[in-house]
Formats: sequence, C-alpha cells, structure tokens
Amino acid sequence: MKQFNKYRAFDYVYSLSKYHRVQGSDALLKVAQFIFDKLNRDDKQLIYYNYDGESRYGNFIAPMGWDPIDGGLYLGGEILISYEDAPLFITVHSPPGYAEGQVVSEPGKAEGKILLTSSRDAKREYIKAAKAGASGVIFYSDDLPSTAIPYRSLFLKKDEMNYSLPAVSIPRNVVNKILEKNVTIRVSAKREPKKMPVIYAGTEKSKFLITAHMCHPFPGANDNASGAGLALELANVGAEADFLWIPEHYGSMAFFSDHSPSYELGINLDMVGENQKITGSTLQISYTPFSQKSPYEEILKAAIKDISPAYDIRYKFVDFDIGSDHAVLVQNGIPAVSLTNWPDLYYHSSEDFADKVSTEMLDFVGKGVLNFLASEPPIYLDEMWRSKYKAFLLNRFGREDAEKLMAVQRSRYKNFLPVPAAYLNWNNADNFPNSWNAGAAYLEYSNLSVQLGEKAAKRLASIAYGISEEDLEKLNQWYK
Repeated sequence: MKQFNKYRAFDYVYSLSKYHRVQGSDALLKVAQFIFDKLNRDDKQLIYYNYDGESRYGNFIAPMGWDPIDGGLYLGGEILISYEDAPLFITVHSPPGYAEGQVVSEPGKAEGKILLTSSRDAKREYIKAAKAGASGVIFYSDDLPSTAIPYRSLFLKKDEMNYSLPAVSIPRNVVNKILEKNVTIRVSAKREPKKMPVIYAGTEKSKFLITAHMCHPFPGANDNASGAGLALELANVGAEADFLWIPEHYGSMAFFSDHSPSYELGINLDMVGENQKITGSTLQISYTPFSQKSPYEEILKAAIKDISPAYDIRYKFVDFDIGSDHAVLVQNGIPAVSLTNWPDLYYHSSEDFADKVSTEMLDFVGKGVLNFLASEPPIYLDEMWRSKYKAFLLNRFGREDAEKLMAVQRSRYKNFLPVPAAYLNWNNADNFPNSWNAGAAYLEYSNLSVQLGEKAAKRLASIAYGISEEDLEKLNQWYK
C-alpha cells in the first residue's frame, strides 16, 4: 500500500486546475474521467445525472448544460479582454449574445445600456438588469486584487433560456477605462443538455464518507482542485472511508436523490490547500449541526489537534454553515463537517492558481484525516460525548431546550437544497433573502421541525444563528 505523499497530492491538484471545470460543461466531464481513471479503487462508479434545465432532484431543478466558446470586451475597436486569455471573462452560464452601448453603474439608468455592477449576488443583479431593459451586464469585484477577474455565475434553468443579454466579468483595474464609455460585449456559448458526472467509491459499509466537489472555473486551484486532488490521494493510499466526487451542491443532491447510504460522519474537503502566508486564510473545521450530531466529531477534532504541533498552520473550530456539500449530507441523515480555509484573498477569482497551494497544508489536512480514520474510538465514546455535548447545550440554550436537542435523533429530512441562489427567479428577485447564514438557520429549522415541531425548531434555530423568527418564516414561504 502506498504511503500518503503530499507532492503526489499536489500533482493531482495542479492537473485538475488546468481545466475550466464549469458545471454543465464538457470540461467537467473530462475532469470526472481524469479522476475516475486515476482512482485505484475496485468499488469505483462513474454515475451520470442530467444538466438539462428541467430534471428535478429533491425539490430543485438542475441548470442547463453550458459550454463557453469565445468572447471579448471592446473599446473603440480595441479588445480589452478576451475569453481566450481569461476564461473567467465570460460569466458562467451567460447566454450567448452581443451588446453595444454606454456603460452605466446605476440600475435605474440601464435601459438600452450595459450595467456595470460589483454585486456578488450575480443572478439577482442579472435579473434586475433584464427587467430594467439593459442590453448586457458587466461584473467586477471590490474585494479582490485589482487584476483579478471574479467568478460570477447564473446557472439558468430551461424556463430561463429566454434571457438574451450577455454577461461578462472584468478585473477592477478596467472599470475606469470603460465607465460611461461606449463598449461592445460579445459572448459565444452553447446551451444544451449535458451529463452531470458523479464519482462514488464505496460499498456503503464504511462508517465514514469523504466528499469533495470537482467543479469550478479555471484555475480554481484551491477552490476546489485542492479538495478533489487530496481526496484522490487519500483514496489511493487506502484510507478506510467511502469517497464521493461531485459537482458542488447539484451533484451531491442528485446522488442522494437515488442513494440512501448511512454514515457515522461525513468529511467534506473544500479549499484545503491554501498557502496561508499568501491567501491570509485560516483552516476552519465546522461543527455538525444540532439536528445531526455525531460523537465521531470529537475524535476528528482530537486527531487534528494531535498532529498540529508539527505544522505552522492556523486552524479553528467553527459553527455549522451551508457553504459546501456537507450541508447536503446533513439533509440526508449524515452528520458532516467541512474542512475549509477561509477567508481567502483570491477566492473565486482568476488568480486562484496552484502557486497559492501549499504542500504543507495538503499534508496537514491529509494526515489529520488519516489520523482520524486510524483512531480507535473509546469504549464509552457515546456516553462521554453525550455528557460533553449536554454541558455545551446547557451553557448555550438552558436546561429545557438542551433536553429537547439531546432527544433529537438523526434521520433523513426534507429534500431541500441549501443554496439560496438556486431558488432565485424572475418573480422573487426583488426580495428573496440570499444570506448563507440565513440558509444555515433555515436548514436547521426545517430539519429540527420534523421532530420538535415548527414553533420550537424556529425558536432554537433563531437563537443558534442570530436570524429572526420572522425572517425564517419568510424563507419558509419562498423555499416551499
């Protein structure tokens, strides 16, 4: 059996980062085949679902398949940015099209013009621009380095295919060159049904499931070639766990729509390669939510603490959130944590190259997971954990609520995809809440309500995540 090798893990990461791994694209299919071919497991399966804009997995609809072809931004006949030079220039899942006009930054003045916006809420801004009669949309970021193009996405469904205005993304250092000027946007892209690849290596007999999303645009080295590459190395050195590589959120939800495995703990690897001296990040290990607790979470924490003195790595334990595929596991009855470096100065940008990946970080996370998998659980693990967990709940909620939460049993809950933007559409774009923290509170509320009733679940989720009960009720109306 091979020994874990951080350089081999990095080589996988670097290889994956060469692809423009957009969901619904041919490149994502190539990446899935690359991982499948490199995976040395007899139990591996390459499963296909649909990117067709209408297939329903749980209570969400998959986006349409999409391949970017070519495009550019022109000023006075001069090309400022091209897709060939910067694949992130074409906003992910932008419709093909041609737009010419003055660049304005006020939505109220966008009719017949091109709207320039720094909003990270891309689909909402895109819909508002369409409603305002804009001819195109240009995104940029105030948070990234001035030379970085932000990753913005639309993920349109079949009933949204009538959108015709093209959308592109630019670095901040181009903004002053084009604001109030007449420019031309050209986007060539192909929208058609495609296969959605999912790789599963397992027999559903393991106690543990390791997940990593293999998608994201070029270069996407830390997000998330790092997680997919590290998972490949762990699988190939015989880590005693099942493995799942998916397109983020959509692929994991599709997989669980026709699979019902039971695991004691899921470990999600998302952005696990950061060179913290460059990216400014901290490795965050999230707790499992109150609706899905596991004593194995404590063993994982101990395993990571045990090896940490040998590394110059910042890490901390944080509350549950919905930012990655561990949230889908939670919905499907699997307590899950995520190992994620955050924040990252180059997150979702054209500068997330492999030069910002650290072999020391890959080694720390990889050996931390292996240390956990090799740990022998104490004989009285469940009793020890329940005592510690109850003390935590008493301190945070009080006796009555602590007893209610202690009584919650793990189970599979509603088929709710915990991604707010997946439910954003033409009709609710003006007031749909799109907060990740609110989404985490809603997931907890929707799960706890099955066993505790809606009133108690809403109150506890509100306390735990600082979201008002009124806002949770608004979310409840939209998600239904």
